[in-house]
Amino acid sequence: MKDFSTDSQLLNALLQATPDPCFILDNNGKYIDVLGGHNREMYHDARHLIGKTLHQVLPQHIADDFIKQIYLAIRSAKLVTYRYSLSDDDVEGYKGTQGPVGKRYFEAHIFPFHSADDVIEQVVWMAFDITRLTNLINEKEQLVASLEQANRKLEQLSYSDGLTQVYNRRFFDLELERTWRIAMRKKKEIALIIFDIDYFKEYNDSFGHMAGDDCLKSIAKVATQVASRATDRVFRYGGDEFIILLESSQNTSISIAEKLISAVVKLDMQSHLSNEDKVTISVGVSSVLPSPSNQPYELLKSADLALYQSKEKGRNTITYNGVQLPK
Repeated sequence: MKDFSTDSQLLNALLQATPDPCFILDNNGKYIDVLGGHNREMYHDARHLIGKTLHQVLPQHIADDFIKQIYLAIRSAKLVTYRYSLSDDDVEGYKGTQGPVGKRYFEAHIFPFHSADDVIEQVVWMAFDITRLTNLINEKEQLVASLEQANRKLEQLSYSDGLTQVYNRRFFDLELERTWRIAMRKKKEIALIIFDIDYFKEYNDSFGHMAGDDCLKSIAKVATQVASRATDRVFRYGGDEFIILLESSQNTSISIAEKLISAVVKLDMQSHLSNEDKVTISVGVSSVLPSPSNQPYELLKSADLALYQSKEKGRNTITYNGVQLPK
């Protein structure tokens, strides 16, 4: 770096004229001089700092960080760029004087200052107020975060059934494909439980659609309580038909189906048939180990066929891959 000793008056005049402050500090963090920084909307008058050290005018942790940046500039003999924040409470002598109040953000350009014998003993610390820029960046980040959150909520709404609040058919189609790929990669079984409410049309005709809606919501709630593991998913497939997607084997899926059919009976909802009869469901279960030789729709078709067989065989029962299970 050029020796400025012969041009000190010119350099001093240039730095004094800058709207941003320029601090000359030695390798111990002592303020040798303070130049420029006359914009009182952005900076306090810092000339009272001359002759004091960073540790005398700043909180210790801030002064320690500043000293590290000075050492880095001196050791590397290169420009160091450093961003930091300060408030008028942080700097001795700023509180109550003319200048900005509250936290401000700065970017410092710190470069070594060579003495006449080319020994680096001091640094020039030029501070630039970037508060406005920082606030704009923060506002942008907050706006982006808010938009992302709103998009997630909209996506969630698009994947949810408005009445029962479980997932809808659209999401089922996506989730089945995704779960299938994961299970094929991990070489693990997946299963589908398809069920619908026995004689639901007659139930609606007898008690009305509002009662039918309440029935659907109660059944959906029970299904989410029974299929409660993190990987379990409950979907309303259409009308009174629901699907549970499980990352489970045959035995586990059958066990969940049995708990489900029992839990529905325990709801003790009166059937349209008589005061003694309760609302029940019919269930079809199918499981498979995904592979390139089979497809997700085959699993869905198998479970749907099992449901059909349960209804044909008397309802309020479970059929697994074509085999009716005892009640």
